[in-house]
Amino acid sequence: METKLTSNFNAVYKELKKSSKPTAIAKKMGYSTTTQLNKTLDGKAQLSTKAIAMLVKNFDVSPTFLFTGTQPMFLNQKPVQRFSYDVVSSTY
Repeated sequence: METKLTSNFNAVYKELKKSSKPTAIAKKMGYSTTTQLNKTLDGKAQLSTKAIAMLVKNFDVSPTFLFTGTQPMFLNQKPVQRFSYDVVSSTY
């Protein structure tokens, strides 16, 4: 059964894969093989505390995102701001 943490990690992994190879991601998470990474992605194993700490340290992943899914995904990102506009008229 997939947990919220697993699905959030899968979203992070999808982003990380755009700029890093799976073996590099696994190594930077403290895993010795990609098999460990794949088991986590498949929900067969939970992310360890060490792996979470390494994601934060090496990839700037937001721990809040991992546990809750709220934005931003990475600590160096600014949250998406939503603005409400009340346009009465616009003339140029």
